[in-house]
Amino acid sequence: MAEFRHLVLIVQAATPAARRGVFPRGDEPADAVPAAALSALRDALPPGAVILCGPGRAARETALALGLAAELVDALREGDFGRWAGRALEQVMAEEPDAAHRWLADPAAAPHGGEGFAALRARVGAWLEGLPVRREIVAIAGAPVVRAALLHALEAPDASLRHLDVPPLSAVRLSWVPDRWTVRLGSV
Repeated sequence: MAEFRHLVLIVQAATPAARRGVFPRGDEPADAVPAAALSALRDALPPGAVILCGPGRAARETALALGLAAELVDALREGDFGRWAGRALEQVMAEEPDAAHRWLADPAAAPHGGEGFAALRARVGAWLEGLPVRREIVAIAGAPVVRAALLHALEAPDASLRHLDVPPLSAVRLSWVPDRWTVRLGSV
């Protein structure tokens, strides 16, 4: 039998911190989610799927709003922004312009003392490659985690991060077919 994996990635609901351009701490609450958006997402989920989510509060609250009992997965946690966590990008740009520009230009940079995007991508990529075969999986996580998964699946360079926008409560389907991932946009 051929090896396959199907993964629906759902971007967690927006948070007040994200709307203000603040680096996440991982404990931000999710914004209220309109019932219509929840219903549309629920209807698109594969029946009998294993439900996973990042350990952050917004991811957990998104799973609960969808009525899903999710297993927490550390690999799906938000990136670690070190001393920048809880600070606005605008503030960091004013106080540490060289460090902020280095972080924006170099996906491997972590001038904040936390985790750079390249490290986040490696973590998420390792998790993707370790998913069980012949399973339907739904995972709820923050936008950076979903972008990291997409770049890994597409074998795109880390710098492509700047070209991906994954809005809150959007979903994308990744499927593993022999020796490659495919990405399905739109209806999952």
